[in-house]
Amino acid sequence: PGVAGATMNHTYHAFINEAGGIAIHSRIDNAGVNNFGIWKDVGAGLELVAQEGDVVPGLAFPLNAFDEYILNEAGDVAFEASLKNATSTTDRAHFNDAVGSTALSINEGGTAPGSGAIFKVVQEEAFDSLGNSYSPAKLLIGTAAVTSANDAGIWRKPAGALEELAREGNPSPLAGINYGNIAGRVV
Repeated sequence: PGVAGATMNHTYHAFINEAGGIAIHSRIDNAGVNNFGIWKDVGAGLELVAQEGDVVPGLAFPLNAFDEYILNEAGDVAFEASLKNATSTTDRAHFNDAVGSTALSINEGGTAPGSGAIFKVVQEEAFDSLGNSYSPAKLLIGTAAVTSANDAGIWRKPAGALEELAREGNPSPLAGINYGNIAGRVV
């Protein structure tokens, strides 16, 4: 579905949410050079979320290969993909379809909101039932006063703009306590 003349050949794995929705990553035949995609069915039939080769608004590079993806309880899909023709410093990004179409959440080489720093590495994301994605990321040291003491954090992408949730060295909600080392996966 969503790719004229193509048929699904091999499904790699599926996510099923508690509402019975499903998301799948599959190889498709007869699709030309763009042979992979992510589909979902949350009650209205199988629909294409993203296909290799798609260009997502906000990026100049087409999607290349899909990595991690998840389906939340609201039936929205979030996924990580590499980007075709991008440099090694701009070749990974996170996306989700919580706003009704596939949209960029965060990308390597992108600008961190509020600081002007550059994202160096984006790590595996989490996704809640409200459509917010959460991405641990490292910032490029030397951009916008970034040092090894404040180069890691967690960013949230709600339906609106990307926002910093927590960052090393910044104040926490607890009076007089700053965030320390931030690393790993958000769950």
